[in-house]
Amino acid sequence: MFPLMVNSFIAIAEFLAVFNHSLMDVKLPPSFSISSFRSLFVYSLIKLSL
Repeated sequence: MFPLMVNSFIAIAEFLAVFNHSLMDVKLPPSFSISSFRSLFVYSLIKLSL
């Protein structure tokens, strides 16, 4: 169970790095952050299932 938590933390860190990088490049509407964090959980679940 512990390695799964570490993998999900790495996946979240990777996503946030990409997300912050895209925020620096493009000004996005506030609603984008909500959908992005929702897709963050989906992305971490996909990483866990692999």
